[in-house]
Amino acid sequence: MQIIIDTTSESIKQSHDNMESPRSPSLSGMPVSHNPQAGEATLVEQLDRLSVMERRYDEAKFYMDWFEPCWKALTEQERRILDEFYLNGGFRNGARHRLAAELSFSVRHINRLRGLALARLQLLLFG
Repeated sequence: MQIIIDTTSESIKQSHDNMESPRSPSLSGMPVSHNPQAGEATLVEQLDRLSVMERRYDEAKFYMDWFEPCWKALTEQERRILDEFYLNGGFRNGARHRLAAELSFSVRHINRLRGLALARLQLLLFG
């Protein structure tokens, strides 16, 4: 979601720039049929793309406004564990063993801490 928030303003600016500049004809050597509404269709397509980007940005902003305070309420260790398991895709790549070595805990204790951190995040998010 943060990536959407970070990149959407640039994407919207590019779409606005594309709407203002006319496209040059494609010289491919193939015969073309004339479509008098081609410019209008392109403009409508770009307006639709703009509205999708703006809606996606609003949804991402709403989500991050909901999620960020709960994420920051977790301890550093809880965030580290959840980040390793769920945000980095580490669940399949030995996150348990990496965390056990890094935090000097057993794998069993890391599993217990993961469950507690997940339960706490769930409580913070959903009450």
